[in-house]
Amino acid sequence: MNVQIPIPKGADITFESCRVLDKGGAAEDLLPSGKVAIVDIDYHHGNGTQEFFAEIKSVFTASIHGDPAVEYPYFWGYADETGNGQAAGTNHNEPLPRGTQLPEYLRAVDRICDKIRAFDPGYLIIAGGFDAHRKDPIGGFALRTEDYTRLGNEFASWRIPTLVCQEGGYNTEVLGECVKNFLLGMMEPGQLPGIHGTA
Repeated sequence: MNVQIPIPKGADITFESCRVLDKGGAAEDLLPSGKVAIVDIDYHHGNGTQEFFAEIKSVFTASIHGDPAVEYPYFWGYADETGNGQAAGTNHNEPLPRGTQLPEYLRAVDRICDKIRAFDPGYLIIAGGFDAHRKDPIGGFALRTEDYTRLGNEFASWRIPTLVCQEGGYNTEVLGECVKNFLLGMMEPGQLPGIHGTA
């Protein structure tokens, strides 16, 4: 069952850890029933989530984001940050260049999928930010509105019980369609009604 939890508009503008209680709290609630993986899909690194779970071996964290060599938060989100102590190997970062389009983005998703399959979680939490859209005013990737259907379908194919927490996305002209398309993509492939949007 896939569920969306709305986060107030603008939440992603402040320090990322301000939101750690939504997906972080959900992960803690789920842990008695199994391991948890959290994947952050927006343009900015999930630094608060990474820090919160850096030493907890039963939670795998991953983030796809703009290269911190040139993007906020600058000092977190590099590929060599893999977790600490007993949790070594439970964090994976995919820093990507500005202008990244769907094919390269999906290759990053595939690499994360390999890591998560090896981790074998009972649950998946997706931090669903949508500022990776090409028209987002504070993003830098080039995903299109219709790409989010394909992206949601990719996560659905993992066949892991999934919670989707809506986070960033600052172009209100395309945000609703991006969210809708992602959730449609999360449906069973046989139910998928098609691709929506052209922005």
